[in-house]
Amino acid sequence: MIFKRIKSEGLAHISYFIGSKKECVVIDPRRDCEVYANLARREELSIKYIFETHRNEDYVIGSRELAHQTGARIFHGPGLDFRYGETVVDGQSFHFGWMKLIAIHTPGHTDESMS
Repeated sequence: MIFKRIKSEGLAHISYFIGSKKECVVIDPRRDCEVYANLARREELSIKYIFETHRNEDYVIGSRELAHQTGARIFHGPGLDFRYGETVVDGQSFHFGWMKLIAIHTPGHTDESMS
């Protein structure tokens, strides 16, 4: 298993790269998303899913660009018209490699926030 916490210098933004057995997910990718594609290549992983834990109105994130580069599916929380990606349902599970990720709807920072 690989777990990387990726801090965006100069922004209050942290993303995560989690991988297992040839597949990985990226959570809240930053706009300069080459870091994830490069990490996936280096670790010989395929990016399967991209998750947005909440909508970011104050800066651009890299979900759409990363999905375009990798073919990964984008998921986000319910309640807003994102115009891209797919809506996650509370309790929905996602499998990648040996891992299982379970989405939890946690409204707080924004109404559609997911954990």
